[in-house]
Amino acid sequence: MLSLVSFVRGSKIGDKLFGLPTWCLVMYLYYNKRLLDEAGVAYPTPQTTWEEYVEMAKKLTKKDSSGAITQYGANGWGSWTLPVAQDVWSAGGHFYYNDDLTAFKMDDPETEKALQDEADLMNVLHVHPSPLNPPATPVSLLSKKVATELNGDWWPWDQRDQWSDEFDATLTPLRNGKRTNAYYPDTFVIRAESKVKQAAYKFLSWWAADPASWAIQGKVVSPAIKKMYEDPKLAETWLQSPRPPGMIKLALEHSKQARFWRVEPHATEFESTVYYPEIDKLWRNVASAKEVAETITKKGNELIKQPID
Repeated sequence: MLSLVSFVRGSKIGDKLFGLPTWCLVMYLYYNKRLLDEAGVAYPTPQTTWEEYVEMAKKLTKKDSSGAITQYGANGWGSWTLPVAQDVWSAGGHFYYNDDLTAFKMDDPETEKALQDEADLMNVLHVHPSPLNPPATPVSLLSKKVATELNGDWWPWDQRDQWSDEFDATLTPLRNGKRTNAYYPDTFVIRAESKVKQAAYKFLSWWAADPASWAIQGKVVSPAIKKMYEDPKLAETWLQSPRPPGMIKLALEHSKQARFWRVEPHATEFESTVYYPEIDKLWRNVASAKEVAETITKKGNELIKQPID
């Protein structure tokens, strides 16, 4: 299992601690049980492969007599960085960086294939909404016209007024028999100008690590503390409704397949000036994954040579 405890030691400049990760954002595959039942499609499980998922999405996509899509089988793939990173990492590829964050690297065959697979859901198989679809097209699991959706663990709580027992969740599809779950940590920091640094750190420490804190925030986001997953009594304090049963059951297994999202100082500029403008060309079917990945890698490595303001 990943060492969540080691991460909670926090972010440092030199030997001074200035922040602690307070929670992690993670991804699950949600599905509408009624739509799968109506189509005679078995629910996805932790053993579902990417290839099986694609076939499932095909069976769950419906059209009317004019050929317009009235129900999508899949959604959420390629929606932002975290689900793409999870899928690319599961496939054995690189997302943004090489292994030690010293260079941008997205032009390896595994990354290119995973990216092309995601784009093909939209542009070849037409089982997933694309940026080219009109606004009237159903675009969310919550519309009850989308059968499966990759989304964050915070989603059921944020949508609790629309959430119901009709929905459940499982782990994302396996890639070549493997899976990596991206854990995106949010860090609280203490301002250097703070007049109450010790009090701020005390609150920050409680919010990040105390089980009583997790009874509050754990219905929305995932802990950065190992024991909150492993101790059944602690786990049940945050693994509660509106989290669906599959998520509650699989949270510990999910954490065993975790990899933390880590970036270097150019990441924000890279996302806004390189990654999103280029990846959008793939989603819109005006460039291939290979072309986009090579351009992202080239431009990223030009950027990483620049000093940080």
